Amino acid sequence: MTAGDRSVPALRPSGLPGLGSVPWGTHLCQMYTSHENAAAVYVPFVAAGLAAGERCIVVTDDADAESVRAALVAGVPRMDYHLQRRQAIVASARPWFPAGETTDDGAMQRTWLEELNASVTMGFEGMRVYAMVPSPGVGRHARFEEQLMTIAASSRVLVVCAYAAGSCSAADIAHIVRSHQYMLVEESGGVHMVENLQWRRVSEKLSQAEERYRQLFEHAEEAILIAQDGMIRLHNPKLERILGYSSEDIRTMPFATFIHPDDRARVLDRHQRWLRGEPVETQYSFRVITKNGSVRHADITAVVISWEGRPAVLSFITDVTERERVRADLARSEERYRELWDNAPVAYHLLDRDGVIRDVNRTELALLGYERAEMLGRPIFDFIVPEQRDEARARFVRKINGERLEPSHREYLRKDGSRIPVSIEDVLERDASGTVTGIRTAMMDVTGLQRAVAALNRSREQYRDLWENSRVGMFRSTMAEGRMLAANRELLRLFRAASFEGVLTPPSYVNGDSRERFLEALRARGEVDGFEAEMRRPDGTTFWASISARYRRDEGVIEGVMLDVTVRKEMEERLRESVARSRRTLEHTMHAIARIVELRDPYTAGHQRRVAMLARALAREMKLEPFRVNGVLIAGFLHDIGKVTVPVEILAKPGKINEFEFNMIKSHPQAGYDILKDIEFDWPVADIVLQHHERLDGSGYPDHLTGDNLIPESRILAVADVAEAMVSHRPYRPALPLKKACEELERNADRLYDRTIAGTCIKVLNSGRLLLS
Repeated sequence: MTAGDRSVPALRPSGLPGLGSVPWGTHLCQMYTSHENAAAVYVPFVAAGLAAGERCIVVTDDADAESVRAALVAGVPRMDYHLQRRQAIVASARPWFPAGETTDDGAMQRTWLEELNASVTMGFEGMRVYAMVPSPGVGRHARFEEQLMTIAASSRVLVVCAYAAGSCSAADIAHIVRSHQYMLVEESGGVHMVENLQWRRVSEKLSQAEERYRQLFEHAEEAILIAQDGMIRLHNPKLERILGYSSEDIRTMPFATFIHPDDRARVLDRHQRWLRGEPVETQYSFRVITKNGSVRHADITAVVISWEGRPAVLSFITDVTERERVRADLARSEERYRELWDNAPVAYHLLDRDGVIRDVNRTELALLGYERAEMLGRPIFDFIVPEQRDEARARFVRKINGERLEPSHREYLRKDGSRIPVSIEDVLERDASGTVTGIRTAMMDVTGLQRAVAALNRSREQYRDLWENSRVGMFRSTMAEGRMLAANRELLRLFRAASFEGVLTPPSYVNGDSRERFLEALRARGEVDGFEAEMRRPDGTTFWASISARYRRDEGVIEGVMLDVTVRKEMEERLRESVARSRRTLEHTMHAIARIVELRDPYTAGHQRRVAMLARALAREMKLEPFRVNGVLIAGFLHDIGKVTVPVEILAKPGKINEFEFNMIKSHPQAGYDILKDIEFDWPVADIVLQHHERLDGSGYPDHLTGDNLIPESRILAVADVAEAMVSHRPYRPALPLKKACEELERNADRLYDRTIAGTCIKVLNSGRLLLS
């Protein structure tokens, strides 16, 4: 029984003339001048409580216990009987009130709560207490009075705190009056209750605050609940929306019912440890099971509180299902990205702000001959030839500080000690706030390029053949006008030009700023390695080039080489396209699988393809998202894949099949599901295939599912499968006329088929846009 049990009347007889009935939770005080004055209140107060089925306790000093007992026996009918059955008690003040200068608030509160619980457990309606507060030192009881008000406000308790007026100072009396909502005052031969107006104002403010908190509670975006004794005692509407259960269901079902079985033991263990006061984390995540059986993810924050005088757990629950879905999607995306990263044709590595390697792809590991563990966590400078390390460190600092730098060339050390020249392009890595977290580097082996440049520098005449036949574009041009003086065949091939007129002039640069930066670098350093710019051919097409050149100041001439690096620039776009190609490959594979099934069942040749086409047409007509339309199409191609487990003799049998053979054929949805369930499609293909022979009224197979238990895609496929079968010719029967097939769909709408989908199918078939014959 609890204080809120509606079977117990809220108003209780006080037994005091002039006072009448008072509600549970009433907390009164009395200033008495003599024992007789006190007895005039506690005798009728106790008598009324006993008659109302309450447990009554008079708390007094040990020295006054006998006189109190005598007054009760004299003034209360059958008092000896009530004392004997412990419905009435004369209790010592020591456990109920503090003694000395220090107080044990917890011990006082436990005494009151234990006696209250004992009163209810013994079957009494509640508890009323007349407490003769010890003197002197009334002011010491301030914290006790606050706790007592809390206990009384939420419990079936009536309390009168009595103070000896002669032992109280003026300050004590003022404190007593302020600490109580009501005072008992003798007047005209009776006892009257006088309300403390200051309390009333406080009460009104508390009521207003309570209404504000109720509004917050009701409209909170997180679920709030109080759990006690394995049940949910209080909850807000958000919990109902998360779980899908009614308020009555939530209050009457053990809260463990709503916890996912795999998380149940962990959650209940934390709950019990909280209640025992053990140190345990107050925030964690778990899963819940909703009324429809779906799983939702939740974050919980909990604290222990007192609820109706006993420990309980107050919990705040946030539905984070969408966050977990996004997290899973990100994990899958990261896995795909990792595959592209590791298999890219260009060497990649990631550095932190200190130049330490955070990641490196397989291409770079193969290029340098290291294992991944041998490179991760080491400074990148360890892998650069010693004479270039200081310059590389300085360049890294400039780049990490945001300075714009051109691509550079370095020599790296392989594990076998050999050197490899590379072209390097750095890009700053930033976090979500835009803060630089490191550098991503693309690295290409330019051994061939450097050999070509070295050969060019040795002797133009000696290596004229190299000039003409090199696979590297070579040129000489003026510095001032950009007029081409000479160009080899490879450069002309890159520009698709018959002569070098108009090649590498200012219009050849897509971005004029690129040429200016190229010339500024030449003027400043006299040479440039690996400068990259987008170039425009005379025919208007463009390509990306890497240019290495030196400036002959005495001649005002630039000599250089050029490589087409368009392939590298387009790599990322190609990687994205590879994902699209994979999707197309999946579709072609589905066509092939459908053909394999049809080869085993000659009576339904082309059936899976036609069903897939019709199902896709229905999905499009119903305005499903393109992503879901593709899922319907794939499921259509695969819906009869389970027939590979049915003997060919049954599939190809020309005559009527028996019950055993029909049951074998009916097993194909389950067999199809078993084949497809472990394949990680982007759509619920296995479930669609499993349900494509189910019907709304449960007459389908294999699981006799009904109504909302069927996913929308399976309903579409079911109608498409039936429609195609009716209008298609079979060796053992002719095709139904289109009109008859539409009548069949209309007649069984809402019973076997979804009415909206059946109506859409009739519309598509009558439109003539899709030929199923």
